[in-house]
Amino acid sequence: MQDLTPEDLLELTPEEVRTELTAEDVHDRLLTEPEVRHIVQAYDAFWLHPGNPQRPHVELASKRCSNGYINLRPVLRNSNLCHLFGRQLDLLIRNANVGRVDIVVGSYRAAIGLAHSVSIWLGCKFDFTRKEITPDGQTIQVWDSDQRIGTDELVLHVEELVTTTETARKVREGIARAHEWPIRYAPVIPVAVHRSNSANMDGSRFLQLAHYDIADWAREECPLCAQGSERLQPKEGGNWARLMGEA
Repeated sequence: MQDLTPEDLLELTPEEVRTELTAEDVHDRLLTEPEVRHIVQAYDAFWLHPGNPQRPHVELASKRCSNGYINLRPVLRNSNLCHLFGRQLDLLIRNANVGRVDIVVGSYRAAIGLAHSVSIWLGCKFDFTRKEITPDGQTIQVWDSDQRIGTDELVLHVEELVTTTETARKVREGIARAHEWPIRYAPVIPVAVHRSNSANMDGSRFLQLAHYDIADWAREECPLCAQGSERLQPKEGGNWARLMGEA
């Protein structure tokens, strides 16, 4: 498969998306948002609450409730598609005239492969933060690379998914704790899928391949909780199968 038009790609079966689609099939054109959604859906990586309060809903990592969830890890663990999405973000970055990037940084864990792919396309260095639990039970992102970021280096912060910006902020906080000088960030944050209400963070605007309008609420304000819907952490045990109606 090569020189796929948007119409061609949207006709691919889930099996063809998972096993045959590569970056070379679309060359140097940006995918349309329906194409990105088609790829995500090929992996059953998107879930939306059906509206029935007897069905469970999602508890996000931020502890907020949501009526939808996107899990890009099954997509990005496929090297062909991680390479494709990396190229797509590379095109967004170049179109934004960011200039020379010295290092691409991604968060643990799902963004690591994507950030690495972007760094290959840009021809620059790559690194990532790791997740750590503090003694008081807080989740933080930690920068422990032996190679610290130079004062004159421009950092491109890449995320696979932005939901509430919490993880992205923790990445920058972790990097800041490991450096005595301010870090220079590119004015954009490339992201495969954006579902946040925020268009920018800390002076960098989000550049996304696709945006999903999905609601989230504090638990005490959640209409689904109020109707008796059970809330589930989607990555725990068999919860994803329950959300998808398979268990």
